[in-house]
Amino acid sequence: MVVHAVVCLERVLMSLDCPGCGSDNVRRLSLVYEDGLHAFAGDGRDAAVALGTPGLGVQLGSSKARGTIQTAASAIATPPARHSYRPGLFLMIIALALVGPILGSRLVALALFLLGAVLLGRAVRYNRTIWPDDLLRWRATFRCQRCGRSFIPATDGGGSFGISS
Repeated sequence: MVVHAVVCLERVLMSLDCPGCGSDNVRRLSLVYEDGLHAFAGDGRDAAVALGTPGLGVQLGSSKARGTIQTAASAIATPPARHSYRPGLFLMIIALALVGPILGSRLVALALFLLGAVLLGRAVRYNRTIWPDDLLRWRATFRCQRCGRSFIPATDGGGSFGISS
């Protein structure tokens, strides 16, 4: 019950006006990102008939297109990405499966394995310590639709904390 009261009080005290231009036309970055993604899919069939000096020619064809279109605003509002484990794992597997047994070079295999372990360790550390905070900051960030400034609203009624965009 107390937590609900605190959340309601924060909503009352939080100013959602842009600290740059004062506009109240602001949106969460997550909404700007989602609204700027558009999936498309299309199929096409073509036929052509041509008459020339060699004779009559007929050509048939078909095409398929699928993908995603992203607006510039959505690209700016992209959420923070996790680091991939693939490069580190790839180097470790190459070191164990190919370099050591096939080439017979234990030193090269050890160097590749250690490099892969370092890359994997850095990705794990980032994904467990830094990325969650970046994601929380992204979820709390708003973007002004008038001037384009991104900011995190202050909850004390005394303004907003601007962030670089």
